[in-house]
Amino acid sequence: MMLDLLSTKDTSLVGEIGEVIARKYLWHKGITAYAPGRIMWLSLLAERTDILNLYLEVEKNHDMFEELNEAEQRVLIEYSSVKTLGEERIRYLKDLFDYGPTWCWDYAGYGRHSEEVYLIEVKTSRVGKKYTLKSSWSGRSRRGYQRVDLEKARSLGFKLLLVNVELLDNWKFEVSDREL
Repeated sequence: MMLDLLSTKDTSLVGEIGEVIARKYLWHKGITAYAPGRIMWLSLLAERTDILNLYLEVEKNHDMFEELNEAEQRVLIEYSSVKTLGEERIRYLKDLFDYGPTWCWDYAGYGRHSEEVYLIEVKTSRVGKKYTLKSSWSGRSRRGYQRVDLEKARSLGFKLLLVNVELLDNWKFEVSDREL
């Protein structure tokens, strides 16, 4: 099977490719981005007392971290990222996730070198079809979120980020972002 990405009508495939590119782009900008399911898994971690106790032990004795196996180290690193979000933001993300297919954001993330937290929407377009805010994001998203929903997210301290990925010829792409 051969597929021409520049002319395919499979918008979900194009969107998923754009999301992978956007995630790498965000990483290089110092933002760790998680998909909604991963956020929910991490929030469940935050409720486990055994992980909390291990986290607190390592906080007291940093040398202990080196003694943990790789899986335990990874869990603690991800657990610390959940703590960065805070309870109120995690509750907000859980509420969004409970809406199921109406989840409005492609990623939630945090700045690795700052205290900033993000809700991130990725839009992918092909050559000559650059995405603009004049369509679905001008007043409400295609998934039904109103301006009041965006203001609620801002009031919780989330920065709202729109990442545009334009797929160009010959496996090249152009990525830009802006705060909403």
